[in-house]
Amino acid sequence: MKNLQKTILWILVILPAIYLLIQWNSFGDEVPLHWNLKGEVDRYGSPKELWIVGMIPFFIYFIFWLIPKIDPKNKILEMGKKYDQLKFLLVGMTSLLCLYLLYAIHKGRMVNTEMIFFFVGLVFIILGNYLPSIRPNYFVGIRTPWTLENNDVWKDTHRLGGKLFVMLGLLTILLSLTINIQQFFWIFFALILISVGYLFYYSYAKFQDYQ
Repeated sequence: MKNLQKTILWILVILPAIYLLIQWNSFGDEVPLHWNLKGEVDRYGSPKELWIVGMIPFFIYFIFWLIPKIDPKNKILEMGKKYDQLKFLLVGMTSLLCLYLLYAIHKGRMVNTEMIFFFVGLVFIILGNYLPSIRPNYFVGIRTPWTLENNDVWKDTHRLGGKLFVMLGLLTILLSLTINIQQFFWIFFALILISVGYLFYYSYAKFQDYQ
């Protein structure tokens, strides 16, 4: 089962690059490379820049591979199967999003910003479900001075962070499908700033409680 999961993961990782290789000669001299909030193209460039998109899943996979190797206390490995599951889900989601962008560019279609934020919402939900299982470490998680100093503060903050991330993910999906994308953009970043700020304060307050 583990070997099957690795095989599927590697298929997902290389899908964007394979798509680029297969369709390379049909991209033309210039391709759309950037869109505004309305989904309209506002920058064109060389197809060679598309390899940045095609290689993103490799980069994400490399980060997940590297972290356990350089973790001085091996705390990441204490997550066990959950770390592999998180890697599979996030790398897979990233790969599918990159594949969607390359497909839209190749077909000359307007990029659906609602679809992108739908993917973002799913990522937040995935992270929210795994945050409580992350052990104190130097690389992954809500790393404030107080969570790194006290294991109980780490646990409490990540338990709350998990709930907030799931709520943020659900709101992201709901709002992206129901309101104007320009309005959503500012609401989305306001929610992120509020969530991050509250978690930062919460970890400080919890640390004081444990003193």
